[in-house]
Amino acid sequence: MDGFALPRQHSLTHYLDLIQAFGAPNGIFSSITESKHIKAVKEPWHHSNHFEALGQMLLTNQCLDRLVASHVDFTKHGMLNGTCVESALSALSMVYLFAFLQCWSHSFSSTHFRSQTTCSQ
Repeated sequence: MDGFALPRQHSLTHYLDLIQAFGAPNGIFSSITESKHIKAVKEPWHHSNHFEALGQMLLTNQCLDRLVASHVDFTKHGMLNGTCVESALSALSMVYLFAFLQCWSHSFSSTHFRSQTTCSQ
């Protein structure tokens, strides 16, 4: 049975030439694995000092994974809603409201008239 070949097996012999001539065959995309390679290898390599870079690259990837996990956790708990400025202003307004209420309640509990009571807090 010399020369016996099924059509699919025969087409495998042409794959190398066809890939070199026309790129990846239909249904096979390298862009996903290439983008993963860039994020996991190339970017950490550029952030390293290139001397014994593997340990630095692994540490970089580990830190990035932790940041992603933290982001997911913070989002889940609503910690990333709004901006830092909004949070700070909200906290300050609560402090001022609390101070005002303390001053106001102090003026009612005082034996003096409210006009004579000053709040220096």
